[in-house]
Amino acid sequence: MKRRFWVSALAAILTGCSAKTLPLNVHQLSTREAIAQSSKVVVGVVKSIGTSGESQRTAEGVWVRARRVEVKPMCVLKGTIEGKTFTFLFNNYDSRVGVQNGDFEWLQPGDRRVFFLESQSSTLRSVSDLYKTSLVFPHAVLPAVGENEQEPTGDRIATLLLRKAPGESAEDFAKMLPRATTEALRCGGYLFVASLLGQLEAGELPEVRTEACLTAYEQVFGGEACVIQVEAGTVIPEVSQRVLKARERRAYLRRVAAQALREGWDCPLLSYTYGVEPQDPVSVAGFLEYMSQQPDPVFRASAEKQLHNLSAPIAK
Repeated sequence: MKRRFWVSALAAILTGCSAKTLPLNVHQLSTREAIAQSSKVVVGVVKSIGTSGESQRTAEGVWVRARRVEVKPMCVLKGTIEGKTFTFLFNNYDSRVGVQNGDFEWLQPGDRRVFFLESQSSTLRSVSDLYKTSLVFPHAVLPAVGENEQEPTGDRIATLLLRKAPGESAEDFAKMLPRATTEALRCGGYLFVASLLGQLEAGELPEVRTEACLTAYEQVFGGEACVIQVEAGTVIPEVSQRVLKARERRAYLRRVAAQALREGWDCPLLSYTYGVEPQDPVSVAGFLEYMSQQPDPVFRASAEKQLHNLSAPIAK
């Protein structure tokens, strides 16, 4: 027992001495940018979290310390990973300092996530520090989807998010759809995700059909036809109330968009959607291009006007 204790103690000391302070890489990236800048994109389960190195202070005065995260991979979408588990580092706020404000990455053992990682001086690390650079993965097991390595990584993530996994109940999968759709829109864009939700709306599971329809409608890009079917076919008060609220919100957005057109303002729809990342011009343009092809004349005109403003040369 004594020998085992001293071996463990020596190993802990050596680990502490060899732990290096992770260089700061504080950037707020959109999902699309995180995917592009990653050398490895992995779906995995957090097994354990520890600390590494000493505290350091950012230019904004936030005290941070490196976290060492052990992950069991479920699948690798970009790059390669060897072994049954792997470890990566990222800087997060130092809890010893006290409460600090910020959009930090919060991870817990057992979390299922899509991780965006890069290699830096032989160290595997998160593609950015402090800001969130992983997505919640809602499924306990992987959905059965084809592996097309030629497909863009963002589209592959979106497909995994919006596919029912083996053994998952229709009710549980339906509950996942609102959040999963938001993340999928940020990964794959509106045109691609609309096709995925369209497949769910045409599927055999009534709970999933209803949720896919309402989620799309609430995210601004869904059409009226499926909402009419949901309204006519439901006897559930909660669903009827949700349809009513969604319709009221859609009417409000239409009035706001019409006023913006009259007054010459920018397209207001960008402020009412969850799947657009405003700091990413590609995300913004993708949403506007999709909306410019929709049947609603007010939404279409508002999006077309904003696209024209984005593409117009800046006067010198």
